[in-house]
Amino acid sequence: MYDINEDVVLDYPANGKTWRIESEQEPGHPFSNLALAFAEGCGGFESLGYINQFPVNGIQPSWHRMCVENIGSYDPNDKQGFPIGTGSEHNIRPGQTIDYLIRFQNTGTDTAFTVVIRDTLSAFLDPISIRAGASSHAYTWSLSGQGVINFTFNNIMLPDSNVNEPASHGFVQFNIAPYADVPLGSVVENNAAIYFDFNTPVITNTTWHTIQKSPLSSIFEPKPNPVKLGLEVWPNPFNERTNIRLEKKTSGTVLLKIYDSRGTLVAEITTIGPDIELNIKHLPSGLYWAEVRDSKGQLLGNGKLVKE
Repeated sequence: MYDINEDVVLDYPANGKTWRIESEQEPGHPFSNLALAFAEGCGGFESLGYINQFPVNGIQPSWHRMCVENIGSYDPNDKQGFPIGTGSEHNIRPGQTIDYLIRFQNTGTDTAFTVVIRDTLSAFLDPISIRAGASSHAYTWSLSGQGVINFTFNNIMLPDSNVNEPASHGFVQFNIAPYADVPLGSVVENNAAIYFDFNTPVITNTTWHTIQKSPLSSIFEPKPNPVKLGLEVWPNPFNERTNIRLEKKTSGTVLLKIYDSRGTLVAEITTIGPDIELNIKHLPSGLYWAEVRDSKGQLLGNGKLVKE
């Protein structure tokens, strides 16, 4: 815990990793309970795609930020939900506001005079918390029935993609929060129907999030060291077994810890250095981080492991 107005310097290397820091505000803060900052691609691109796993909006009450990942070809009529959540279950915290982005394109053969987007909300989402946001064109919106939100673009005059491809696109954004009492493990699904004039609606993909108390199973922050502490690993990549040799010679007891790409401790071995035989055939393929310390906790070496 730090005092108000105290400066704290966090010194990490510009090594291409994704860095994120969060801090809760003091009780009674008028705008938000979370201050945050993040950086990706500083010094390289070693890790990508992590920014949107967590919210990107903090204390600023007068503006809204959305970070959309560059992707290849995609369906021009789609829906995305931010943050995307962590892991394969798209885990988000209870009460986490979800930013929905709906994109559309007139791929017909004539100008669209009216576009209507109808979004039937998940029963886990609180309609009272809806905040309509930015869009490509002027619109009106309404809420009806059991959480059905309608965005209407009257006189949008959206040209078809054959006549003017860049101008044939549009989008609308809104955010909404789940109810406070949503049970943990609940899956929040959402899609939308897009109507171009009197044509059959285009149904977007379905986004989904899982409400979990702790999106991260653990937090791992390898401390930078001005002196490179190396591990010689062979083979690397490997299948089941590999060998590790410390560049810093030692004959005493050492503790080897293996972390996965999310920072979760997945293996721990106590042995005699400097040569270590590692068998982690029970772990799935992926990128891992190895850390070796002596009996006093001093860092002896660290490095990456790639399991095929």
